[in-house]
Amino acid sequence: MEFIRENIHTTHGLHDMVASAIRVTGNDIMLVMDTGFIRCGDDYEQVEGNVIFYHIDWDFCYVYILENFTENSGKFSGEKLSLQNFIKQYDPFHFEIIDATYGYNQTKLSGWLSVDDKLSECVIEIYHNGDMVFVEK
Repeated sequence: MEFIRENIHTTHGLHDMVASAIRVTGNDIMLVMDTGFIRCGDDYEQVEGNVIFYHIDWDFCYVYILENFTENSGKFSGEKLSLQNFIKQYDPFHFEIIDATYGYNQTKLSGWLSVDDKLSECVIEIYHNGDMVFVEK
């Protein structure tokens, strides 16, 4: 028997959108979007808004910052931080999201992090037991 996993269909997209902060309220976080996000559908309209993740499991949320990485392959150095430490150390920031991957209770965002004119490749892993909600303004 063969089973094909369908891609997760989402109502909104984050590709090429820019985040500038992560705000914490209890065990929920808001990804503050400078450029909003894309409403998927017939028109693919860019709209203003932010993304909220409910019931974060902090023990499984990490940020990988890859430094000295300018090619598509090769050696690099970097740092793995808990999401909480990243929020404390890197606020404000400029994070251009290139790709978003969704799995069971998990969202992975990868792209380019810019802090103080320093550019690094970055992956943010958010493990959430609750919903991921796109909030349009």
